[in-house]
Amino acid sequence: DLDFKAEPFHPMPELLTYADSIIKLKAICMVCGKEAYASQRLINGEPAFRDDPIVMVGASENYEARCRRHHIVKDRGDQRAKIYFLFGTDINAGKEEVEKYIQTKNPNSKTKTISIFKNDETVIDLR
Repeated sequence: DLDFKAEPFHPMPELLTYADSIIKLKAICMVCGKEAYASQRLINGEPAFRDDPIVMVGASENYEARCRRHHIVKDRGDQRAKIYFLFGTDINAGKEEVEKYIQTKNPNSKTKTISIFKNDETVIDLR
């Protein structure tokens, strides 16, 4: 149902609405053996970039079934994260796009800290 970006593979969502019954077969992750989530496009053994076209005619590409943990989609040079910082709790609540985030592993525990930045200022630290 999903393409290599883990987005709906058209026309599957539309076709599923017309089906009287649906039988879904599950693939197995080629890395760990768990239930697969999406197809991983590999070009020369490396995960494909998000902005690559859905269909690549004549390209030497391979696909593998991958679970959520092992499915990777790379972005080209754009350091802007696809994370939004939500604020407010009423009708005026909104969101701001994050410009950068840094994830660090805390040395004395199994936790990680994510620092979110906007205009080179720390907006919030999440632990």
